[in-house]
Amino acid sequence: MATSGSRNRKRQAVDTNTGLAPVRPRGADHRLFNPVRACTRGLAVLEAINALRAAGIMDIVKATHLPRTTVIRLVETLQDEGYILKDHATATFEPAPRVIRLSQGLNLDAWLVTVTTPKLKQLLDTIGWPSDITVLQGDRMALRNSNRGYSPLNIDRHYAGMTSALVTGASGRAYLAWCPEPERAKLISMTTKYADRAALTRELEKTRERGYSIRSPDIEPRIGAIAIPVLVPDFVLCCITCVFPPEAMSTRQIAARSLRPMQSLAAEIAEEYKRTFCP
Repeated sequence: MATSGSRNRKRQAVDTNTGLAPVRPRGADHRLFNPVRACTRGLAVLEAINALRAAGIMDIVKATHLPRTTVIRLVETLQDEGYILKDHATATFEPAPRVIRLSQGLNLDAWLVTVTTPKLKQLLDTIGWPSDITVLQGDRMALRNSNRGYSPLNIDRHYAGMTSALVTGASGRAYLAWCPEPERAKLISMTTKYADRAALTRELEKTRERGYSIRSPDIEPRIGAIAIPVLVPDFVLCCITCVFPPEAMSTRQIAARSLRPMQSLAAEIAEEYKRTFCP
């Protein structure tokens, strides 16, 4: 015959309203119930699709390490709820406009400016050349923060709203070189003629080999620039670009002087992002 204590433990084992087993309290920050696995898996799938920008089922399986059948069920659910769209021509899935609702409380641009402003000042003191923070905006790179105003060099100080091309700009090439392959393929198809894609692919391979991208010398204005990505889990958060007068120093000389400090800054920004958004 069960005692009253054992009956109480059985009643505590499963909540009658939710069917979930409560978690034992652990200090002040305790949870009442175990995590809902279906919810955590669904969020993982949505994050993977958002990071890849265009993802097939097996791309999502690799990114989430979930069983294929589970991914298919979750993808269909997210599609039914309007959070993702299917491109039937390529059998890939993309974030739908509805995902914007999930980020309405977050101003990533403001966070980037807050985090990078003092760090950009330090970078200027270290390398002596102006530098920018850029993010992907559609099919171009948009400048979000800069230390040009603190530099004695007069290089486009009025940078608000400035954008640059993905294929020819240093930041765009850095983004393309290190972003996930499905996203890279989609961006290249959007911005490059088929006949030019082989040359661009070779340039991106060289970029990854040397560790930084180079602004095309054929575009106006005639400004030298090198750039690197800020990599966070599964995507490129932003790019750091160092700009300089091409007659002052060669690109290799600039890289020899600036690359390591730029890489240190990229690591600091990535770490700050992970502490803030990936606890």
